[in-house]
This record gives sequence, structure tokens and C-alpha cells, in this order.
Amino acid sequence: MTKETRTQWHPAFCSAMRLELIENKADLDYTNEYNLNSKPIDLNDITITLVREGKPRELFKWFERNDYEVREAYKGIYYVEKEGSFPIQIIVSGKLSGENQKWLTLLSSNLKRKDAERLVLQSESLTQKDAKLYADSVLQATIKANKGVFNEIRGEDEYMCEALRELMKEDLDEALAKGTELGREEGREEGRESLILGALKNNSSAEEIARVLGIPLEEVQDVEKKMLEVL
Repeated sequence: MTKETRTQWHPAFCSAMRLELIENKADLDYTNEYNLNSKPIDLNDITITLVREGKPRELFKWFERNDYEVREAYKGIYYVEKEGSFPIQIIVSGKLSGENQKWLTLLSSNLKRKDAERLVLQSESLTQKDAKLYADSVLQATIKANKGVFNEIRGEDEYMCEALRELMKEDLDEALAKGTELGREEGREEGRESLILGALKNNSSAEEIARVLGIPLEEVQDVEKKMLEVL
């Protein structure tokens, strides 16, 4: 029985939100965690935002039964209000506009090829260091959740393959460096296997690893098969 590995979307969502607001970053302060204390909470200072890829229909029915007003303020963005309650915003990323919300619309485990290519091109076009870091977070989570479509791109589109390689270069280099160090500690054969494993875990394709390391593709595929057997 294989063990399902869940994609951690929360870091990617935070990064995507920062990318959406990158032009206004000088006017914004971000707080990653907010610690509650024993003092009474001022409801005027609280808002809640929920993000789902699909519309949470049961939750919407609950709001309706409990006299909340729900309105779609923008495509895929709902405001939920009730007197005496704090405001709630629900974002249905699957309904957002790819033109207006260029990053949030990419947080999906069912990404279409055109959107996967859009993610690569958007990430490639960034020049600011912080923006590149945020895009890397989105890229890693999205590739992990959509390996099939990204492997398809790697195999069929030379430009996209090269762009992906450049975007993931630091992660691949880090995996290769770790593998090399392990090779010194554990011996040549075990170290090379650790190197291959590290590169696979960083979403590099078997073909790409074989070419970079100058080793037979079959050797990489054997390691990949072992890795999948223990997941």
C-alpha cells in the first residue's frame, strides 16, 4: 500500500498572495502568526479569509440557514456578513480570473497544461529577489501536485524544459551537493544513489538527472522505482 503524500499548500498560498500584492508591498505589513491572549477580542479588528479550490457548498448552505448575507463581490470572491459578526471572505480559486489573479489561480492539483506553462513564464519573468523566492514556493508545491503535466512539458517542449531547469537550478544544485557530501561519507555507490534521490525529491525528471550526472537513464529509473516502493 502506498502512502499518500499531501501537498503543503499553505506556504504556497502565502507566497501567491504576496505576489498578487507585490506592487503594493511598500504599503503593507505581513504577520505570519498572531498570538491570541487573555484580553477580550475586538471583533472590529478581525476578518477571516477562507480559500478553497472548489466552492464549499455545505458551508454556504450553513450561512443561508443562519441568516448570513453572502454575495459574490468579484468573480470567485464572496463576502459573508451578518450583524454582530466579523466579516468573512471566501476565495474560490477555481473560479478566479487568471488575468486578474495570476498566482492564486495556479494553486491547483488539477492544473491544465496552459496554466502550468503560464506559471513557468510568470516565474521566469520576475526580477526582484523576494518575488523570485515567492514564485519558487508556488512552483515547488504546484509541481509536486501536478507531476504528470510538468513531466509532459519537460518531455515535449524544449524551451519550457530549459526554463524549468533554470528556475529549479538552486534546488537541484543543493540536492547534488548533498548527494556529493553523502558520497564522501557513505562510499561512492551509496552516495550516488543518495544524490539521485535528492534530485528526484526536488522534482527533477529522471532524464534530466541522468543527463546532468552523465549516468545511464536506467540507473536513475531503478532508484526512482525503489523510492516509489517505500512511499
